[in-house]
Amino acid sequence: MTDSTGRSQNEEAAAFERSAEEAGQAGGATASDEATREAAELKDRLLRTLAEMENLRRRTEREVADARVYGITGLARDLLGVADNLRRAR
Repeated sequence: MTDSTGRSQNEEAAAFERSAEEAGQAGGATASDEATREAAELKDRLLRTLAEMENLRRRTEREVADARVYGITGLARDLLGVADNLRRAR
């Protein structure tokens, strides 16, 4: 049997199967693209988190060093005041 365009049902079925396969491949490519996009997004988030943690580590080290210097400075200032008072008491 043929339709009004002269194609047989077998030809129509084959054309339908080809278009379904192409649509399936396009759908697979879309899923693959989505997975690639998601992987890229997760990688970006991971790299940003690692950079943030590295910055936090450096900032904490700097704050600890500053606290030590300030603590030593405060101790030296207090000892200098005590030394001056002992010198005047003589």
